[in-house]
Amino acid sequence: MMPLYKFLANKIHARENCAKKMETHRERYDRHSEDIEAAVKRYLPSGGGFDSGTHLDDASNGEKLVFNTSYHHMDENGNSEWTAHRVTVRSSLLFGFVLKISGPNRNDIKNYLAQVFDAALNTDTDSK
Repeated sequence: MMPLYKFLANKIHARENCAKKMETHRERYDRHSEDIEAAVKRYLPSGGGFDSGTHLDDASNGEKLVFNTSYHHMDENGNSEWTAHRVTVRSSLLFGFVLKISGPNRNDIKNYLAQVFDAALNTDTDSK
């Protein structure tokens, strides 16, 4: 068992190494990609306002995870608005990781996003 953020960082790093020797490591590269995609789909926010899900950005690497997501805000009158956000995760010697969330802070959404992503990224995965 390991927290999701470490699992993703390890898999991304392993996939980067496989990419350097694609002619002999294509199968492993594909397996790492499938594992990453499955973990993002399983553990990261989707639905409940995150109607478009969460997607791992190509800017991610073994030292930094970058996610793109959007949140669907609804008011009491049924009016709605979407806000787009980029969540960047960097390792921290003191805290395990730190989050940086870009995009508008409508209805104090960044605090909510931080709580949701913190919980998801600290979830123990059942993968190796």
